[in-house]
Amino acid sequence: MSQLFHILQIGPLPPPAGGMETFMKQLLNSSLRNDYRLSVLNMSKPGIPDSVTAGTSSGYREAFMRPVFYTLLSYFWSVLYFIRFMLFLGMHQIHIVHIHSASYTSFWEKCLYIAYARVLKKRIVLHIHGSCFQAFYMEHHRAFQRWIHFLLGLCDRVVVLSPVWKRFFQREMPRVRTRVIENGIRAAGFHRKHG
Repeated sequence: MSQLFHILQIGPLPPPAGGMETFMKQLLNSSLRNDYRLSVLNMSKPGIPDSVTAGTSSGYREAFMRPVFYTLLSYFWSVLYFIRFMLFLGMHQIHIVHIHSASYTSFWEKCLYIAYARVLKKRIVLHIHGSCFQAFYMEHHRAFQRWIHFLLGLCDRVVVLSPVWKRFFQREMPRVRTRVIENGIRAAGFHRKHG
């Protein structure tokens, strides 16, 4: 029966090879491909250097300090990817939308995907990768925090990277359904030293 499940992954693929990109690559090379149909909406933004995109998950100031050309190019890719997402959901039977997000502008961008997928009654998993999410949440006025809480509540699950993060969500947003999936590594490349 699991062969019938079609999961759409939304996030960046390498290059570059940051945490989100590495997770996406490992997921697509995992044995899950044997049990589920996995499709990917690659959200990498060609033409924008890594040093410029770093600000989108570490704070608003950095995101808006980049050159105007890169900001416009980033918006172009964001609009294009969202249109592709809407078309993809319209043309394919998707059961689960798995969205990979960081904080700040990355989070707000992914909220459009959450809202659209919810309108179409898709199951939604939001996977938060950015290490700044707690700071992002706490920096906002209480009204914005309620809005973040509401948007996360639209998700069937919010994946966090550690028990510490889960405790933060349980304390600040107790109605958000969280699940811990820690970052993994491929152990095959490491050798145990004897001695």
